[in-house]
Amino acid sequence: MKLLVFGSNSPLGKCFTQLLKKEKVTYIAISDDEPAIYETDRLAKLLKEAQPNQVLNLSLNPGLFQSEAPISKERISQLTHACAVLLKSAKTLKIPMVQHSSVAVFDGSNARPYLESDNCSPKNPLGKLALSLEKKVAKNERHIILRTEGVFDSGTPFFGNTIKECIANQGKLVLLDQRCSPTPIADVARVLLAINKQLSCNSSSPWGLHQYCALQATHRHTFVEDFLREAAQYDKALAKAIENLEISTQETSKTQLENSVVDCQHIMASFGIKQRSRGSAIKELIADLYA
Repeated sequence: MKLLVFGSNSPLGKCFTQLLKKEKVTYIAISDDEPAIYETDRLAKLLKEAQPNQVLNLSLNPGLFQSEAPISKERISQLTHACAVLLKSAKTLKIPMVQHSSVAVFDGSNARPYLESDNCSPKNPLGKLALSLEKKVAKNERHIILRTEGVFDSGTPFFGNTIKECIANQGKLVLLDQRCSPTPIADVARVLLAINKQLSCNSSSPWGLHQYCALQATHRHTFVEDFLREAAQYDKALAKAIENLEISTQETSKTQLENSVVDCQHIMASFGIKQRSRGSAIKELIADLYA
């Protein structure tokens, strides 16, 4: 198995290539932040020379609680172009293409977890770009689109920023009233590799859309309270602040998802991939923050 990973510089790309190295899987890593890669035929030539068995596009980078963040026209143009080139090369080489996508393709109004078959109606920049790329990739018969909830690792700013805000405001926070299931980047990397391994040895793979998020759907305010109490074990100032912890919630705006939880039954049925808890990842993340 030889993989070509486009977007190897994204948090997921870095984590995934580290996993490939650990598992001794052959791969070619291509960064998506080098302007030269978008020059005419440059990416196509690299693909032709590399001759991979599978192509992965991990350039979308859907961070934790960041789906409403603006995306420049230049960035949209670059990623749209790259996706088209990756798709064309995958068709030419007759190899599978795996596209990482986001739950932001939905509008967030569902009361239940989203199914792959639910109607897509994105209302923020990330969702609109993600759906546009999904439609391109779906044109290749041998494709996998993996939608995930917002992903996080120890480099995600949300955690440190929230801790600082909690201390500065003496335990008072205002958060969106959002149902969510934040998912560790390392968990998504595990899922991707499991899919790659099965694609490499199964000619009749279950192509198409699949979704994954961590176990234990929650609300943003509960998620924040849990990690603050974990962090307070390392931080005296935070421990003092959360003695008077008071979290208020506010309604989501037009560009934010009220519900970002996805149903994971299909990926279990197709690939035997089970959901995992985020608990140990949160503990490791907090320990890293205070190392």
